Amino acid sequence: KMTKGQYESKAMFEILAKKLAQIHSLNMPIKKSQNIFDYIKMLFDDFNSNPNLEDYLCNRKQNDYSKELLKVDFKLELNMIFNLLKKIPSKFVFSHNDLNVTNFLVKQSSKGSLLADHVMIIDFEYCGYNYRWADISTYFSEICVNHQHSIDTFEAQYYPHLQKQLYFLRHYIKEMHKLDSSLIGPDFAQQLTTLKLEVDFGSLVVNLIQTLYRLANANIDKPQENNLWVSLSTTVKHTY
Repeated sequence: KMTKGQYESKAMFEILAKKLAQIHSLNMPIKKSQNIFDYIKMLFDDFNSNPNLEDYLCNRKQNDYSKELLKVDFKLELNMIFNLLKKIPSKFVFSHNDLNVTNFLVKQSSKGSLLADHVMIIDFEYCGYNYRWADISTYFSEICVNHQHSIDTFEAQYYPHLQKQLYFLRHYIKEMHKLDSSLIGPDFAQQLTTLKLEVDFGSLVVNLIQTLYRLANANIDKPQENNLWVSLSTTVKHTY
């Protein structure tokens, strides 16, 4: 199992950037379309129809997190994101779609710096075609999730800083160009700027999905599920 330190290390950034380029360059014999925004709409409907949230939405019930969280106009956020998508187009690529820390394996003998052949990406249960920012934005956001605590929290201070993001994106573009130059434009600087914009947008989408997913959780009002509210609070503070 990969440690959090390995997951967010500089070596991992280079390794994963190259491995994602290899995955994204695959031409798989499956349906080449995406339904990520249909999925968001479904989560939004589930959130609105969750009977466990009714008292919170009507202010009959509150906890330390619910009042601020439910002030967010999620319908407005959806419309904003759908409109931005028209202005920030992105390529469809074959994607993993679940790049959290539990879906990486490291060879047990690995010590010191990670090497590419030490790292294996597993669990392609949710693989399919998606926007190319989806995997990258998920990885950047997942770094903020502290899987070492009993309660997962979103710690925004761990989101990769600009230079680290660019380090990842440069390796991704170089590897993609090496695999098939037709998959990437000839202007490296322009490609980097474009991909950075896509990933910034993608982070908004990924965090919105995580927020709606937790709000739609049928068990959110159970005392033992208070971690859902904690995780929501930290995610929304970073996003908004």
